[in-house]
Amino acid sequence: TMAEEGPKLHPQPETIMESFIPDLKAFFESVDGRVKMIHEGFNFIAVSNGKPLPPPQFISFLLDLTEEQVKNQGAEGPIATYEQFIAAIGKTIFENQTKEDFEKKFITHLRACTKRMAYAKVLLAEIKGDLTAFHAKLNGASDKLFEWFKEMVPAEVKDQVTKEYFMVAMMRTDPESDKVSLEDFLFGLEANLDENDTADKIRGVCAKF
Repeated sequence: TMAEEGPKLHPQPETIMESFIPDLKAFFESVDGRVKMIHEGFNFIAVSNGKPLPPPQFISFLLDLTEEQVKNQGAEGPIATYEQFIAAIGKTIFENQTKEDFEKKFITHLRACTKRMAYAKVLLAEIKGDLTAFHAKLNGASDKLFEWFKEMVPAEVKDQVTKEYFMVAMMRTDPESDKVSLEDFLFGLEANLDENDTADKIRGVCAKF
């Protein structure tokens, strides 16, 4: 028997996307085209729809990154172009999908994500110096950074947060490592800060260590 074919992609995804170009552009600008942050956006949308997290390879495949982009990446990782991003979104729209369904399953979550990421970007810019000094003070020690993170989360979930979750899901690093690099620390925070986090709150928790 022939292998089951997956759902077919929409032959003209732009007809579905055209109403939402301002939303797509706002998200792209909020993450400055950074592939790692686009991946975070896709993760958020997957979780919001009860779907498994897409692996990084899938995001690179969707964005159709060039060898140059991968080779010349800086500390922030590869940067996608707006055209690549739009084409990638087009590859997530199925043949019979309606505008309403796409808005419900994708765009509404993307809007929430954009709002949070735009807030996190501004907040991180304000406290990057403090966080860099704090990371140096703790010498990037993963145990201490995990203790710091537990002070940041609401009291009712503090006991549920494991070090493995902190290392793998937030810092995106080896759970066995006794260090977290400054890049991973700053990226992990930017990807997870929300409107409940303020510069004063973060500085206050840093001062306890």
